[in-house]
Amino acid sequence: MISYLRFKKEVATHAIASKFWTLTILASVIQIMLSCKAGILFQFAFYFGLATRLEIILILFIIRNWYNDVPSVYHAVQLRKGREIKRNRLFNG
Repeated sequence: MISYLRFKKEVATHAIASKFWTLTILASVIQIMLSCKAGILFQFAFYFGLATRLEIILILFIIRNWYNDVPSVYHAVQLRKGREIKRNRLFNG
């Protein structure tokens, strides 16, 4: 919603932490299927997911113009300063 209000476009930050969050979700689902218990891994995935959503919100508030493939808050600050950022080919194609 923040991206639509500020830039009239969809969110496309593709933050690196969000990609690792997906792996924690996968590990959590595998644990649930194997042991029928959520355990601590599920709690970690939940709170890590909240942290990644907060990072995306911060990125959207930091950048002045809409960009896609902003890997992290640090990169958002660099874009705000008018500097070029280096994107990882594996994570931000």
